[in-house]
Amino acid sequence: MRTYIAPYNQTEYTLHQCNQCNLQFWTPLRIIPEFYEASEHSSYEQRHEGGSSILERHLTFLGRARAQRWRGRLLDLGCADGSFIEAAKDAGFEVWGIDFDRLSIEAALRRGLENVYALTVEEFGEKFPDLKFDVITAFEVLEHQDQPNSFIRSAQALLKPGGVLAGSVPNRDRPLAERTRELSAGDFPPHHFLWFSKPVLQNYLYSRGFAYVQVLPIHLRLSESAAYFEHNLIRGKTKSIKGRIAAPTESTKTNTPAQLIRPILRFGRTTALAPLSLAARLAQRGVGLYFEAQLASSAQK
Repeated sequence: MRTYIAPYNQTEYTLHQCNQCNLQFWTPLRIIPEFYEASEHSSYEQRHEGGSSILERHLTFLGRARAQRWRGRLLDLGCADGSFIEAAKDAGFEVWGIDFDRLSIEAALRRGLENVYALTVEEFGEKFPDLKFDVITAFEVLEHQDQPNSFIRSAQALLKPGGVLAGSVPNRDRPLAERTRELSAGDFPPHHFLWFSKPVLQNYLYSRGFAYVQVLPIHLRLSESAAYFEHNLIRGKTKSIKGRIAAPTESTKTNTPAQLIRPILRFGRTTALAPLSLAARLAQRGVGLYFEAQLASSAQK
């Protein structure tokens, strides 16, 4: 039995595995909303400042939405500062967003977005009981839930018949998963409560009543994958060298030695670690899992 004491609240959590579905989950299962506003992880600081960016999981959705000609109204659950829904709006969707992190919603409003609310999905459904969506997205949200079945039911209630729930979760079978957990508390409670593998996620979504489910590995681009492996395999050993090279200088010249060396080092790193990146891709062990789950249309019911 695996246990973990969270530095944030000094609570001891225990990891369990469901005998029927193999989902791994931590107890006590209890979301702490204040944890997110406290910016315990640097990514939340970035969101609160309005500085988050579009990532591979978002690009996967936007590419597939374009290929499948998805249109209409989209609700993003856990929309953070709105960087994704801004891109979805540019792609032609009518966008809405919610996040129970109030500071993230404030950042989304500063971005100029409308229809963004500091609410849970359950609260949103109560506030807009007649509003239905063609697509609901939830990127890196499901693993945070303390009542995932209720969360999914609330999302389904907001979908039109034939509507799609799409999103992503971390892959518990990703390369160097245990090493990433040694270096960061991000995969532990009170941040992440649920650990999914590809078959577990697929079976879970089918068990929630979706008519069609697809789960795909999310692979990083080669340069990003090389950075991932470098960070997890040799973190710290190259820090002093990289720091010296990246350190700002008083020179205003555009072609300083540091500026010339950095791309060479990046290229060398990418080349040296390419075999690991390619092996992970061939083994279909993505760092994350992208999913699409579609409700039955009225004609199918």
